[in-house]
Amino acid sequence: KSIIHAFYDCLFTCSIGDTSNKHILRQLANEIKDGGLITIFDSNYRSKWKTKVLQILEYIHQLCLTNISIDWYGTIDNQQEKFTNQSPKIIRSLFNGMRLTVYRFIQNCHKATLIATINNQEYATNVFRNKITETKGRILHCLTARAIIQDYENGLLYNDECENELIKKNNINKI
Repeated sequence: KSIIHAFYDCLFTCSIGDTSNKHILRQLANEIKDGGLITIFDSNYRSKWKTKVLQILEYIHQLCLTNISIDWYGTIDNQQEKFTNQSPKIIRSLFNGMRLTVYRFIQNCHKATLIATINNQEYATNVFRNKITETKGRILHCLTARAIIQDYENGLLYNDECENELIKKNNINKI
């Protein structure tokens, strides 16, 4: 049985240690039509490598969510809109059992539409805000700011690494 199924192609990229070009690996994994995944093996924690390899082997046989996007409905402060939309800006492929938290600075958000593709079929679902679950405050602001900064540091804002660095330098103080 072939590792790559006839009806879809996934790309799994791996690196060992901190010296690899994570930007290129993420770009490769994000650009493949049917999904991809990057796994970084920390050379200081070799005991976790076997678990990571087994997880990759499990993902190989699964379909994944691709082309994931979120349409936000609410008022957006123009200055905040200039430097980022959400974090993560580029949403990677998701496999069964994976979770993802998406942060965004937005005022009065009343609805978000989640859109994704599975096996060349698009799915959409709406999530509505409930006053009971509304969260405001410094901790949430800090979590959002930290997530946006991580996008800058990990090179996830733009596909061009140089452009990503320029955006990072110009906007890091605005958060």
